[in-house]
Amino acid sequence: MTNRAGENESLKAGVLHHRAMEAVLWGMPRMNYKGNRDGHFANDGDFNNIFYYSRMQSWKFQLATPNDTTPYINAFWNTENGPVVIEIPAARSEVAVFGTLMDSWHRPL
Repeated sequence: MTNRAGENESLKAGVLHHRAMEAVLWGMPRMNYKGNRDGHFANDGDFNNIFYYSRMQSWKFQLATPNDTTPYINAFWNTENGPVVIEIPAARSEVAVFGTLMDSWHRPL
């Protein structure tokens, strides 16, 4: 009987561990979004404003998944009063914009 009780406790601990890992994985994109949004509005940003980060990121940037070779552009759109049109100029030899418009779960739009 004690062997089955031990197996049951081990199974419960495993399930709990996996649920905790899933919570972290599901929560990371949302917390990254929240950190970006909080920083955007704390620096006088508003909806439909675009923030361009002119410096490369480091650990001090406090992103969950920083890329230290790419400058970031962030914006938080509000379509309450109508659609938002985003126009990106064609790439030239001097400059180009590459990226993806994503929602708060990091899914491409």
